[in-house]
Amino acid sequence: KRSSPAPYWTMQPPLKEIQKKADVRGFYLSRQLNLLIYQLSVFEELRMKYLFTTLRLMLGAVFFAFGWSKFIPFIPTPPVPPEASMFIGALVATGYLWSLIGVIEITAGALLLTNRLIPLALLLLAPIVTNIVLYLVLLAQTPMAYGMSVFLLTAGITLATQYWNRFAPIFEMRRGA
Repeated sequence: KRSSPAPYWTMQPPLKEIQKKADVRGFYLSRQLNLLIYQLSVFEELRMKYLFTTLRLMLGAVFFAFGWSKFIPFIPTPPVPPEASMFIGALVATGYLWSLIGVIEITAGALLLTNRLIPLALLLLAPIVTNIVLYLVLLAQTPMAYGMSVFLLTAGITLATQYWNRFAPIFEMRRGA
């Protein structure tokens, strides 16, 4: 039988871990203080894990719902300035672009909600989030639009930093072939 892991506040950290996290200006703090610092760092890791999970689920729910609303209009649209309505009208008038954006939003939202292929979902959403933020800031110009822009950018960038090791090779310069 496997026993359940001990609670984080009872864990005894390895000595090297203690020294890395608690060695201040060359002198060693007491064992109790070191243990407290270690426990706080474990708590911080748990807190960040929950932050990333919450942001992932919120972003996934937003795009899943708004993607479906492109096919089944169940989310009421607020009044927008004429320039903004002309832009949305042009997207709908193409006949395919509005539907394509909806399918991508549903797919990426479902991937985020099910915790599958998160880097791919973020990569699919990057141009859509960019376009949404520019539309909200430059055309819609309402306080709610600014709030949604801040949320989308913050959630997207925060989740991308968690998966930076997957995105880093995209930005590497290679010399020669």
